[in-house]
Amino acid sequence: MKKIIFTLVALLSFFQQAVAVESNKDSAWYGGVDVGYSRVESSAQETANVLVNIFGGAVTVLQNTGVPVGRLFAGYAINQTYALELGYLRTGDVTQNIAGVSGGLVPYTGNANASVSGLEFSALIRPVITNGWERFFIRAGGHNFDISTNVTLTGIGTASAKTSISGSGLLIGIGYDTPISHSLSCRSAYTHYDKIGGDSSSYANIFTVGLVAKF
Repeated sequence: MKKIIFTLVALLSFFQQAVAVESNKDSAWYGGVDVGYSRVESSAQETANVLVNIFGGAVTVLQNTGVPVGRLFAGYAINQTYALELGYLRTGDVTQNIAGVSGGLVPYTGNANASVSGLEFSALIRPVITNGWERFFIRAGGHNFDISTNVTLTGIGTASAKTSISGSGLLIGIGYDTPISHSLSCRSAYTHYDKIGGDSSSYANIFTVGLVAKF
């Protein structure tokens, strides 16, 4: 009986040590949320030119030059150097306000807005060296984004149109994770997205800050 008790005590002790070691390991799975901002190149003059070509007269178009960005993501750390991430990104609206008079002296007003949303995937590579440098990362991958637009014009009557285009492109960026606790970090990152919506002339440079939590 003593031998049996001794064996059980030894097994329980070994199990307790194994659990303690496992609890001290870093989780490979993590997730987070980013918020950010992206500048937008103005296309107000292009819109004005189109409207004048259609209706004649004169028109004024005003556009915001930046939008907020939100991003949700989840990742898996293969080891201390490599990780894989999948994310969902959505922007606020790029808005144009329109006020014009047609060639027949009919006043009209309108607005147009566009937003981007979709999935992205990337691989993260961190330096092998430590002493804080391992918190830096380079991110490279791809995305499939949708550009949704909505245009409304009001004059003698009201006309509206909605369009949506989607397509794939590449992304590349850099970032840094600042530890807050053992399982929580603050992330700051800068990412370049090309061919948004599959359009080779559409791109974005987005700066984000957010939180990363290990599962």
